Amino acid sequence: MIALCINCGNRKSGVVVRCPRCGFQPLDPTDRARALLLSDRELDEALLEEAERSLAEHRPWPYDERRVAELAHRLALDPPGLVGGVLVRVVAAALALGGLLILGRYLLG
Repeated sequence: MIALCINCGNRKSGVVVRCPRCGFQPLDPTDRARALLLSDRELDEALLEEAERSLAEHRPWPYDERRVAELAHRLALDPPGLVGGVLVRVVAAALALGGLLILGRYLLG
């Protein structure tokens, strides 16, 4: 996924990736929502280029603030990570299952 840095407009290879140009990393749910809205998932190439120029020239991008708030609310429930925190849940479930298997072997001898 290509996303723009919401701070400087630089293109980067993901929404929560630290910007290689300015160092900004969108970890706050509102920042992550804005970064998602400035990605190739949401915008076609022409709009990405327009947003890139606007942000590079320090002009604000006209976000749909209602959409930002809705996305931020959903993202606040999901920690940053692969596919919005799915990786975190999968790893936690695997560790819990592994712990149960070890405990079961111990108890059953």
